[in-house]
Amino acid sequence: GVGANLQGDFEKARSLIQKSLNLYQILKNEIGIIDAQNNLGSTEARRGEYPIAIQLEISALQLAEKLKDLLRQAMVLENLAIAYQLSGDLDKALHTYQDARKIFLQLDNQANAGKVLVNIGTIYTKKKDYK
Repeated sequence: GVGANLQGDFEKARSLIQKSLNLYQILKNEIGIIDAQNNLGSTEARRGEYPIAIQLEISALQLAEKLKDLLRQAMVLENLAIAYQLSGDLDKALHTYQDARKIFLQLDNQANAGKVLVNIGTIYTKKKDYK
């Protein structure tokens, strides 16, 4: 599903990721559920279905928090921030990117913390906030 998403075939991606989500739910595989919801949320955001994307990401985030899985929390927060950004809610996007960055730094994941910092800079540029 992720490959189809990256190729822009959102319907195929959506179908494949939904099948994996259904399977993870049947198996009660909570890590798989988080990853599938996160991937499905990303697909929905790329399709322009922002409310659906945001709901999926929030659901994945709640499960990652319940499991105390910091890496998945950060990854989901990053996708949630992207959904907020694409929907035009720059303030929520900024706050959510900052939350993701804090966790990436806590995990000493400099690469992803840096990538998120670029996205934060993009938000400030869009807001014309150059201070």
